[in-house]
Amino acid sequence: MNNQTLLLRARALRVGYSSTVVAGPLDVDLFEGRLICLLGPNGSGKSTLLRTLAGLQPPLGGKLEIDGATAARLSPPELARKISLVLTDPVRNSNLTAKALVSLGRYPYSGWLGTLGEADLTVIEWAMKAAGVSSFQQRKLITLSDGESQKVMLARALAQDTPLMMLDEPTAHLDLPSRIQLMQLLHQLVRRTRKGILVSTHELDLALQVADEIWLLRDKGGFDRGAPEDLVLTGVFGEAFYKEGIRFDTSSGTFHIDQEQGPRVRLIARGAPAAAAAFWTKRALGRYGFTVVEGKETTEETVHSITVTPGAGGEIRAEAGEIAGAGSMCWTWEYPGVSRSFPNIAGLLDAMGQNFPAAMPK
Repeated sequence: MNNQTLLLRARALRVGYSSTVVAGPLDVDLFEGRLICLLGPNGSGKSTLLRTLAGLQPPLGGKLEIDGATAARLSPPELARKISLVLTDPVRNSNLTAKALVSLGRYPYSGWLGTLGEADLTVIEWAMKAAGVSSFQQRKLITLSDGESQKVMLARALAQDTPLMMLDEPTAHLDLPSRIQLMQLLHQLVRRTRKGILVSTHELDLALQVADEIWLLRDKGGFDRGAPEDLVLTGVFGEAFYKEGIRFDTSSGTFHIDQEQGPRVRLIARGAPAAAAAFWTKRALGRYGFTVVEGKETTEETVHSITVTPGAGGEIRAEAGEIAGAGSMCWTWEYPGVSRSFPNIAGLLDAMGQNFPAAMPK
């Protein structure tokens, strides 16, 4: 880290409104080539911290330096050449096209006349392509969906071409594939351009996958920072988002809804091809209240077992149906004196519901 450029530094920073401190004191450093995800429960102060670091509102205490200079001493044009910002609310103006808004990102470099040179136009085209807005660049902003508008705002920030980018909930108006695509884009940008990027987000699972570092704001002003994996393994991550009936599973990196503990069932996957099917089988059984134990051994407490096996070509005859093809799966439910096979999870659950009616949805 010592050979990387320090873009932002805060020491004993307190943020909030009027005399009310929302978060702090905080000590943070942001280096080039790093993607930082700012996480925290609702009301923990994520947006307030982001706006303070971006220079939109003054800190209530402490020191804030941007590129080695005291933030409060930077003029708006100087700040605009160091930090580009994407806020949650999209810009609405019927007289602007998407490309015109993206072009405004070059304002810090174009002078008061706003004249764009060839280099500026090249950056604008790159920004629109990177953000995926080239196909609707001539459309008026008023005609764009919230998701399209958010992508245009990202393109404008990219066109500003600052060493430091800050984004407040950039995935708020996007569908799931677009959310994944945007977070992947930010991850790639820090690698290709060496920018420092700070993202405030509720996309917890995506943040764990793409962030180089997580800044975690807790309720009542608590703060933790570190590699995503370290925060998970120490239990800090799960504690920050704990809600009754919901827990963070460190083995899978996902949040689980706690179900009442029902009948115990042993689940066995025969071979690597069956592993994925077994994973989804476990989820289905857990949703319906079964306690799933994985492994080959059968105990008195788990007299029922389910074995997932891949089809071996030809046809596998099953009591509840027929499976054909080498890539198919078979679910075999066994208990003393009985062995039944099914072509899908739905058939398995339906049959188990007849034996365990209390465990199935009413």
